Amino acid sequence: MCIVVENQPDFGHVLEDNVLALLDSVGVKNADDIEDDKMSFIEAVHTLSIAGTQPKAPTWSVHMAVYRLLEENHSLAVKMASYSLLVEIAQQYPHIFIRENNSRDRKRKAVLNMKIWSPFREDLIGEGKSKDRERNLRSDSEYPEEFVSLLREIQETLGEKAWLQPADEQKKKLSNLSTDKIAGLILKFDYIFKIMEHDFNCWFRIFFDIRKLKIMSDCYLLTVFEYAFKPCRGTWV
Repeated sequence: MCIVVENQPDFGHVLEDNVLALLDSVGVKNADDIEDDKMSFIEAVHTLSIAGTQPKAPTWSVHMAVYRLLEENHSLAVKMASYSLLVEIAQQYPHIFIRENNSRDRKRKAVLNMKIWSPFREDLIGEGKSKDRERNLRSDSEYPEEFVSLLREIQETLGEKAWLQPADEQKKKLSNLSTDKIAGLILKFDYIFKIMEHDFNCWFRIFFDIRKLKIMSDCYLLTVFEYAFKPCRGTWV
């Protein structure tokens, strides 16, 4: 097993500007029109990245904009659509994957696609901000803190050990919360968990072949654990 870095082409800055313009709500006062623009943006990205005749990965800015629609205070329809698109993009353009051997090269390769955005690579956004991406694969972003904060927000929203609370108390608490907020938190958690699960599976397969524990230092899930249990920080380095 060897690790290689690739920069898979995206659909470029011209199309990026065109699709991001759909999110420009300056001068638009009607809430329905703003929501229609957001749905049109999601559909445009889906066509360019998934359903088109020559699909290509979205740029970092477009990919992050889709994630923001899931993260911010939007309608349930927008959240569901952005979530579905994010999952499809993650399946079509994984940030890391295992390339099986072929007739010329019997070794499997772990491919890191450094042009693919993920909620764990926000610090690398934009061209030229990280000239040493290949040598510095580990992100210095705040994603461990953000993920732990998300877990705490879910706990605060639903209540500590909600499953142990009486049914009437749970129902009363949930009735005071908007469906959009609860759904948004669950969808965001599910998307991030899918990314971390895939990432962990890939890094574990690399570790299984290489048998070097240090390789796991780039695993998102273990980095989150390191942050959550600060006394353990540095264990994998």
